[in-house]
Amino acid sequence: MRFLAIPLTLAALCLAGAAQAPAGEGPDRLPFPSKISIHSAELHFSGRVMSPVYRPCRARRRVVLLQIVEGGPDRALGRTRTDGRGRWSVRVSGFAGISLARFYALVRPGRERLAHLPILCSPARSRAIGLGG
Repeated sequence: MRFLAIPLTLAALCLAGAAQAPAGEGPDRLPFPSKISIHSAELHFSGRVMSPVYRPCRARRRVVLLQIVEGGPDRALGRTRTDGRGRWSVRVSGFAGISLARFYALVRPGRERLAHLPILCSPARSRAIGLGG
């Protein structure tokens, strides 16, 4: 009985996502939300991508670490992909002013499949942190 609950839950999520699909996404992709966290320990940044759809929207997602630049476009410091559990990490090299800078992470949208249904994993942005945040 317990094994039946997982497919039924996924089917309910898919139907709920289809009912809430924005006009621009169309009925061909079921949208699912994503969240991304960020932490730092010196020059090593890490975090996790979370989603109610475990595997497709967490594993192998593209993540970009950015530095906030006042008065200009934010600067990409590193890119990576999440592991099977949604974890990511980027190590940056030191440069002048990094201790005063603020950083955030972006996870790109993902187009995946769940039980042969096409789904859209939403993009997400983390909170902004300083070093050691």
